[in-house]
Amino acid sequence: MKKLNWRYAIGEFLIVVAGIFVAFELQTFSKSRQRHKDSVSYHKRLIADVELDIEIFERTRETSKSMLGVIINGLNALKSNDLPDSLKSDFDHMINYYSRFEPVNMNATTYNEMVSSGKLDLIENIDLRSSLGKYANQIAGISNLADVFIDGVEEVTFYMDQYVYTNISMDSNTPSSEYDFSAMARDQHLINSMSRIAVKWSVVNQFAEYSLDLAKQLKNQIEEELE
Repeated sequence: MKKLNWRYAIGEFLIVVAGIFVAFELQTFSKSRQRHKDSVSYHKRLIADVELDIEIFERTRETSKSMLGVIINGLNALKSNDLPDSLKSDFDHMINYYSRFEPVNMNATTYNEMVSSGKLDLIENIDLRSSLGKYANQIAGISNLADVFIDGVEEVTFYMDQYVYTNISMDSNTPSSEYDFSAMARDQHLINSMSRIAVKWSVVNQFAEYSLDLAKQLKNQIEEELE
């Protein structure tokens, strides 16, 4: 019977173990590198989404601020029963555009994808993950904001339609209006309902302002993770 060469057998065993260990380490390294690559990619996509939101919030903030100022000027004219030439442009704008709040679709695409695919753990910073959740809830509220705004517009339109005729032509997409200002100034129901529309525009402005600050803070927070 041939004598077993223990030294050779042990050497072979150690070579196999070392091979398995090296293969395991290479696999772990490969997974870790891929995870890091995926994490960086998601961080960059989140930044791109938030940058688009920032543009939307900035436009909404400026539009709502402008519309609020126009309505306040229009209400002041109605309450004083005086429409000077300096306010006529604002008054016309109020009549034609007081109800033109257009809800927008926000960009939570990447965050929602990470949640649905179970990849939110690629955001290893717990504070950042919490901020993303808070921000997603905030922008989801814009649909509720649209509902709140629309509620009450019909009341203003009911009173407004009694006094206003809107002209529109094939040559221009910009409406112009003919109206009985004195009769409108005597209608307290119209003035009161329009004041409530002013409040709604104020809410839109505050929402956009707060959301804009939140978006900028979140963008900075994500960028810090990439540094």
